[in-house]
Amino acid sequence: MYNQNNSCKCSGVSSNEHMIIKKMLKNIDHCMDAKLEHLEEKIEDIKEMIEYLCEELEELEPRLKKHIDSVYQDYDEDDENEHEEDNEECSDCHSCQ
Repeated sequence: MYNQNNSCKCSGVSSNEHMIIKKMLKNIDHCMDAKLEHLEEKIEDIKEMIEYLCEELEELEPRLKKHIDSVYQDYDEDDENEHEEDNEECSDCHSCQ
């Protein structure tokens, strides 16, 4: 892109235009570096948030398990009661005896 005199050898591009393009590319590069740095900071923030949420979940897990077990126990009891009610209804019926 440059000849020995350090001037642009691109056809149809003046050295002034070349300098403008070079400055624009330098600005774009600087902007991309800044955006990359910003994204890296955001990724670190997300990692910290995930760690925090994992810690919170570990603290909640025993309580959640206890609650879930309680709900299943209630469900099992309700199911058992329904079964007993079904049996009572069936004993009143003469067709299944």
